[in-house]
Amino acid sequence: MGQITTQEELRKAIALLEQRKQLQQVEIKQEFTVVKRELKPQNLLKNTFSRLAEIPEVKRTMVNTIVGFGLGYISKKASAIMTEVSLDDIVGNLVNTQVSKMENKDSDSFISKAISYFRKNIKSESPLYPFLGYKSDY
Repeated sequence: MGQITTQEELRKAIALLEQRKQLQQVEIKQEFTVVKRELKPQNLLKNTFSRLAEIPEVKRTMVNTIVGFGLGYISKKASAIMTEVSLDDIVGNLVNTQVSKMENKDSDSFISKAISYFRKNIKSESPLYPFLGYKSDY
């Protein structure tokens, strides 16, 4: 802006300054919103993590650490699940289910009759009884 000599030029200059002020206020509000969003803890962590993840050495270390934690968690859960008693139960249930399917598939077949006969006459002391004996809860 040059030298203001008339009232009309003064009004135009004031209007121009008011317009510039409004534009700057809108820009400042937008910038404040962006800064506020970027300073949220989750965004700070995400941005920091993404910048760190760009470094190859850090990326390799993070992948190895995550895989290590994952394998440790899986092995801990597997060792808790894979006890001898639970494996016996799993195998027993699988065998019993499949034998029951074979027995009920065709009730007139030789296999079905043989399985039924074997199940009725197996003694509870037999090591096969947990797998083939009739279950009371069925």
